[in-house]
Amino acid sequence: MHGMRFSLLLVSVTVFAATQLAIAEEWEPEVAHIALPPDSIAEWYMPQNERQVWLHLMFDLRTELGAVELYLERKQQKKLVEWAVALEESYAKITEMVPEWAGEVELGATQALRDAAAAGDLENVEESVTQLRRTCSDCHSKWSASTVALYRSPDYSQLRLQDSKNGNEVDYAEAMREMSRSLVELKVARADGNFEEARKATIDLEARLRDLGESCDECHRDPSNRERFLGADALEPLKALRTSLTEPHDPKLSGRHLGTFGSTVCGGCHGVHRSLSELRSQLKP
Repeated sequence: MHGMRFSLLLVSVTVFAATQLAIAEEWEPEVAHIALPPDSIAEWYMPQNERQVWLHLMFDLRTELGAVELYLERKQQKKLVEWAVALEESYAKITEMVPEWAGEVELGATQALRDAAAAGDLENVEESVTQLRRTCSDCHSKWSASTVALYRSPDYSQLRLQDSKNGNEVDYAEAMREMSRSLVELKVARADGNFEEARKATIDLEARLRDLGESCDECHRDPSNRERFLGADALEPLKALRTSLTEPHDPKLSGRHLGTFGSTVCGGCHGVHRSLSELRSQLKP
């Protein structure tokens, strides 16, 4: 009887393994295709430009088209014409700045809108606005995500950090690897009951986080951006964790401090910076 059960178990395991292997061999990753914007647009973004010129052009267009809709609704022709003229001028800059996108815009729509506004033809103004809205939406659907990922996301490849432990300069990737190592050492020591080692790991981790914080002003001008993830309040759970790593040990308490630290500091910072940065590196390695 026992031999039969073992044989049935062995057959079941073998069939299951073969099935999983077949699934693995048949599976192929789904490939997503995303259009990349022309390289010429980089000229209108930092760091090639002192300002985010392209971004502000988009802001202007949104305001001007919104103003046209507002004064169309109010039937105030004078203001409608003023904003229609401003919209036409801004819209024309798209192809001046990125000639490759000449086929994406409809210059005739802004011209028709301006002419209709001047003639007081509100029906044709509305038609032109609808046409422009559709054109804007189509263009944004195709290009917005990749443009944001490439030109409004952080690039850490040239960033260097000073290691306060030895005074050496390290690149960003190496600094993050060492930080991850410190976190792993902390978790392992806590799990194994080596609390002195775990406390030392929290000190090392805090020092590495402070080193990381020195790089924030490379992009952020407002100190509050650094305080959000790496300020005294943000690091308080790490200090509380250090205090809790003593005998008698309360694993729920230290686990709660560790979880809070991980979600607020690591998770919070990664949520803002890492996702777009990794997408950027995949789009243009």
